[in-house]
Amino acid sequence: MPSRSASAKKGKIVAIFDIGTSVVSGALVSIPTGKDERPVILHTAHSPIPVQDEFDFKRFFQLVLASLEHAAAVLAAHHGTTPEHSYCFLSSPWYASQTRTINFARPKPFPFTKKFATELIDKDLKAFESTYLKNYAEIGSPVTLMENKIIEIKLNGYKASDPFGKRASSLAMHLYFSMSSRALLESLEHVLHRSLHIAPVSFHSFAFASFVIGREAIGTEDFLLIDVAGEMTDISIIKDGVFSESVSFPSGKNAVLRSIAREFASSEKESLSLLSTYTAGKLAPDAVSRMEHALATPKRDWVRRFQEALFQLSNHDSIPHAVALSADGDVATLFKTAIEGEEFSQYMRTPGKFDAILMEYDLLRKYCKVEDGGDRDPFLMIEALFVSKLL
Repeated sequence: MPSRSASAKKGKIVAIFDIGTSVVSGALVSIPTGKDERPVILHTAHSPIPVQDEFDFKRFFQLVLASLEHAAAVLAAHHGTTPEHSYCFLSSPWYASQTRTINFARPKPFPFTKKFATELIDKDLKAFESTYLKNYAEIGSPVTLMENKIIEIKLNGYKASDPFGKRASSLAMHLYFSMSSRALLESLEHVLHRSLHIAPVSFHSFAFASFVIGREAIGTEDFLLIDVAGEMTDISIIKDGVFSESVSFPSGKNAVLRSIAREFASSEKESLSLLSTYTAGKLAPDAVSRMEHALATPKRDWVRRFQEALFQLSNHDSIPHAVALSADGDVATLFKTAIEGEEFSQYMRTPGKFDAILMEYDLLRKYCKVEDGGDRDPFLMIEALFVSKLL
């Protein structure tokens, strides 16, 4: 029976799962006890979600469950590394989220306590639930709150890192709520319990995890947060270190793979191989023009939808130049080039082009270690870093 590594013995062992729309990934992670130590990814597992010729949501979810079960089973095979807790991160469209701001003021200064903050948040949470409950009524499932996070508190207009117990005449609390279908979460939890035989399971949105880590990693509090997944792209404006607005559209990596499959009459696995060979600059010369032809249509469609999203976001706030981009390695450069290669000045604060920073291994390695048993998956690294902040 294999033993834990020296790094693993120092920390708490947890399992992390990334539920996307093109692949389900998992990792066994050692969360260190020392404040200045990096989390360590010990083992990883990846289970691709088959690309459907025509998208069907019910069939798609069954494929996701099967991929999750496979990834969990691979991790369970490492008997010498037993996780104490599972953390499951969902990408769009598996959850609904909203950022909200609570403003409160009185003529005279008042004490700001944890009890008062809880009362204000509970009242606002009820408004959020009533807004999003109707989105799940059609599928006949009640919703479950995943996250209720305070992003920032301002007292008398100034950021307060330790606000409780202080007096102020006005306050502003910036909140992040996320929720999902209870039936969906129970299905995911059932798979994990059956495969790993551990409890409990905590659910989080990848958007919030990437916001927290991206804000630190790229060194600015004003940026666009973009996650390109298999079937979806999520975009959020981060202003002064706080979520401002978010929008999603149904286009991502899988649209690229479908176009390649049509052009080359290839299977999903063959299309992935062709794409990887192309991005590595090793595709045969006679196939390069065909690949560029295959990529042109999904790129044009994605850019059009991206422009529409920017227009929608710019109605609420001006768009910053900096971009924190999360995408699978085989398409990350393609989408980075699309973002930086077009002129979107009409939506931005000042003239110019976007500066897209990839949330990739070379950027994240200073914060998170990956041992030989794990892949250098930036999504899992972001999530491992986020979990390390929770514990």
